[in-house]
Amino acid sequence: MTTQNRYQWRRDKDGMGVWDHRGKVAVAGFGHSPVDRRWDETSMDKTLGAYSMLACELAMEDAGVTPDQIDGVICCQSHIAGGAGGTSSNWAPRSYFDSPYDSEWGLTLVNAEWLVKTMELPNVKYTPSNVPAIGEMMGLAAQSVADGLCTTCLVIYPTGNLQGRYRRGGENAEDYAKGARQWTVPWGNHGGNDFINIFPHNQYCLKYGGTHDDLAPFVINQHRNGLLTPWGFNASNGIDQLTVE
Repeated sequence: MTTQNRYQWRRDKDGMGVWDHRGKVAVAGFGHSPVDRRWDETSMDKTLGAYSMLACELAMEDAGVTPDQIDGVICCQSHIAGGAGGTSSNWAPRSYFDSPYDSEWGLTLVNAEWLVKTMELPNVKYTPSNVPAIGEMMGLAAQSVADGLCTTCLVIYPTGNLQGRYRRGGENAEDYAKGARQWTVPWGNHGGNDFINIFPHNQYCLKYGGTHDDLAPFVINQHRNGLLTPWGFNASNGIDQLTVE
């Protein structure tokens, strides 16, 4: 099957103009599995793999697509718990189960190859590697269809939980911040949003003017969106809507 080169498909430069394939690629269907806090480690119909396949089946049903029509699968195979998630990242060294759950695939990870084999998708010719997470996958999928690498693409972002402390294994479990980590995690490990979100915003303020208070409408709207998600923590625990005050 064809694999994807790195990230040449990205439109990440100024002056690129309107996308050449605008209006020629569409999202035809959507699917979502049930949401559990974490896998109970016994129900094989609630594994990451089982829920991923269910989400795919629901998306295909919504789009009116049959398995033989799928010729591309784009799937992010990263850990929600992170590569340094320790016990929350891997099922091993515990014993695996019968196929298709006889490895980490289907339990803590899902990739296109596993989905194609397990779902018995007979005509898939495009399964890119190095797939980015969440939103960027849609850009990759749109460009892939536009470039003729596939015609009907199944796109999924599997997210699974195991018991354990997220991102607290490996070097994140050490007592000291060594090397370059002395500059990024001197007070301990963190989720990264301070770099991903706050740093660019601060740079924007420095270049164009503005303050952090300007983010208030965005934060409030994000919280409102979260409350519209019925299985979300805030919605299911009666958390009140944030206000500027």
